[in-house]
Amino acid sequence: MKNCVKFDARFTLIELLVVIAIIAILASMLLPALNSSRKKAISVRCVSNLKEISYASLNYCDTYDDFIVPAYKNSMGYASWYWFHFLYNYDFLKEKYYALNFDTAPANSLLICREIRASYQDGGQIGTNYAWNGHLGFVKLYKVKHPSRKIIGGDAHVYDYGTSPFKTIYYIQNHTAQYDPYTGKGPLDYRHASRANAFFLDGHVGSHRKEELSFGNNLTVN
Repeated sequence: MKNCVKFDARFTLIELLVVIAIIAILASMLLPALNSSRKKAISVRCVSNLKEISYASLNYCDTYDDFIVPAYKNSMGYASWYWFHFLYNYDFLKEKYYALNFDTAPANSLLICREIRASYQDGGQIGTNYAWNGHLGFVKLYKVKHPSRKIIGGDAHVYDYGTSPFKTIYYIQNHTAQYDPYTGKGPLDYRHASRANAFFLDGHVGSHRKEELSFGNNLTVN
């Protein structure tokens, strides 16, 4: 009878450590790629949000004698309106996309970019972490030169890290100004791989670095 050789199928401690090390190496290689893909997906969703808001703002212009949606209107004796009030209250954006703040916003909210856990809240009705170009005021679209270069809204700068969720501005001033927690004014936020998503008066959406933009009272692409 031939002798049967028995093999021990159990892992030795060294073999187990080698397997764990290989898994750790693979995980360290895959996780950055997965995180990058997640951030890219968030940025794409953000661009989609801004396109919808852009279309709504252009429809507002068409309806109201070519006037651009203002960033803010202080109504005497009435509640003040921000840009999102003009779009929601006149049905240019639908009610199903309302967002009280970052935590309560539905996943498909047009007013919330998921890259930052922050929002601006108007006192309990609508929240957003996008901001509007406050330099435009009550002006007509046809009077603005180079609308394809003029920013009307985009990613809002975070200014208050002491709240939950964090607070953002609602009014884009320029990229060098300090944020003002009392007025809600400040710069764009370059949250997407050092880029800010913004939409322009001609309706297109772009993603730009700070050095690509010209600010002051212009808020334009160089």
